[in-house]
Amino acid sequence: MIAELTHVSAALRLEIIDNFSDWKALEPEWWSLVKQLPSTTPFQLPAWLYTWWSHFGNGRLRVFALRENHALRGIVPCFLHEWEGLRQITLIGSGVSDYLEPPVESGNRSLMIEQMRQYLAETPDWDVCNWQDLAHNTLFREMRSGDGLDVQMCADTPCTRIPLAGSFDEFSRGLPKHLRGNLRRDRQKAERGGTVEFSVRTSVDTALISTLISLHAARWARQGMPGMVVANSSVGFLRDVANRLVVEDMLRLFTLRYRGEIAAIIFGIAYRNTLYNYLTAFDPEHEALGLGRTLLYESVRYTFENEFSAWDFLRGDERYKFWWGAELEPKSRVIVTRAA
Repeated sequence: MIAELTHVSAALRLEIIDNFSDWKALEPEWWSLVKQLPSTTPFQLPAWLYTWWSHFGNGRLRVFALRENHALRGIVPCFLHEWEGLRQITLIGSGVSDYLEPPVESGNRSLMIEQMRQYLAETPDWDVCNWQDLAHNTLFREMRSGDGLDVQMCADTPCTRIPLAGSFDEFSRGLPKHLRGNLRRDRQKAERGGTVEFSVRTSVDTALISTLISLHAARWARQGMPGMVVANSSVGFLRDVANRLVVEDMLRLFTLRYRGEIAAIIFGIAYRNTLYNYLTAFDPEHEALGLGRTLLYESVRYTFENEFSAWDFLRGDERYKFWWGAELEPKSRVIVTRAA
């Protein structure tokens, strides 16, 4: 069912979509919308979010779609579900995505917020909205408390990205001395023991995805932790989303073979001018050889050779990322609660 609110003008309406078939019908318009917006990422695309819903969706869809003269101007994909004893409205994609700022045309951000705020104030079937991984300048900054709503905003876990400019040689020379030394020694040590081969695949290799999953689990098991894939039960999601990304020519699987065997893998996503480092895994048996570091170096070389303008490490501000020239990408979280 699609419910509608019309209050600003006859030409403007907010649709609230609560079933998958109506949401799926938006796909062509949704793709058209995100292609017009300059700052979208893979995590706001239909291919990513439909796949997320098929694996993690529960409760009921609560997708907000803003239309003006029948044209889609913005979409905020959410779902309503029970969480920790409360009825929560959550952004679709939460948990395994890193950028979830809703795609809304800049000229319609205020209208989207006004319409959503009115809907939330008038609708009693929810208790809290917890929206994470939003942009630092999120459109939800315009949402204000009042009319039975309490709106709180705080910083969320940041991302980090390397801006790529000039040549790869210039980039390499600009790395810290200790990192350049480690990279040189890693390569020499590994090559004394066997061959080291770098490659990039743009198609799905089932065996390679299985190796990625097993190496990722093995690496984290060494530290007594499950790792992201196991913790989020996202093995099936990872396989399916890889197939969806291939259709859009967005999948990049960077691999490093040592003695003919896969020793390190990066699950990368190429979108517009950025390469997103979604998941990294390496064989803990060869950790002393620094093969994960070597793979990252060769993968960044690839991004220069293919004229990308950024390498995005995504979530986390670990120290090593800044050695590679990464800069912080701050993010926000917005929590809206409804008065009892």
